[in-house]
Amino acid sequence: AANSEGLHGGFAFPVQLGSQVVSVMEFFSREAMEPDQELLNMFMAFGKQLGQFIERKHKERRLAVHNAVANVLVEAETLTKTNSQILEAIGTALHWEIGLLWEVEASTETMRCTETWHSPSGTREDLMSQASTLSLNSGVGLAGQALKKGEPLGIVDVAHKGDHPLGPMMMAEGLHGGFAFPIRLGSYVFSVMEFYSRDTIDADQ
Repeated sequence: AANSEGLHGGFAFPVQLGSQVVSVMEFFSREAMEPDQELLNMFMAFGKQLGQFIERKHKERRLAVHNAVANVLVEAETLTKTNSQILEAIGTALHWEIGLLWEVEASTETMRCTETWHSPSGTREDLMSQASTLSLNSGVGLAGQALKKGEPLGIVDVAHKGDHPLGPMMMAEGLHGGFAFPIRLGSYVFSVMEFYSRDTIDADQ
């Protein structure tokens, strides 16, 4: 393919977080060229700087979420009001599009959606209404997997999650990446929060 476009010379450099390579940038030219060690050294340094920038942005996002949730908890009045405020705080801080709160019925390990939130950037009333009527079993969908495993989980694209009951509606709304985490008291999970974005995502640690 490169040859058919008349491309010949090329170089690539890694973007690194410490010793971990998180991505690679690659460039091609119409000219055949000998490797330029000075250029390669410069971009090796640039790749490390870019990795540091990405890490700093990740830390800023984590801090923004921590502060937003802490502020809600400090001013909390009732559990119901707190749940809706936390959905909004996390969704806003991370620029998600929708947030869902699933309450767990311990005896049956099923969940029902009791709180919803969506960003003001679009109307998703049909999706929110549909979510509010659902009851999910443990292991079904992203939230069900988070309940079953008892740990936070992310998916790159809801289109790849064939068993998600809201998948078709989410894709119709242009939603892709998702993240869910259990709210626990010891080993007992009493609810799960779930969020979706217009972007595909790679949930970082």
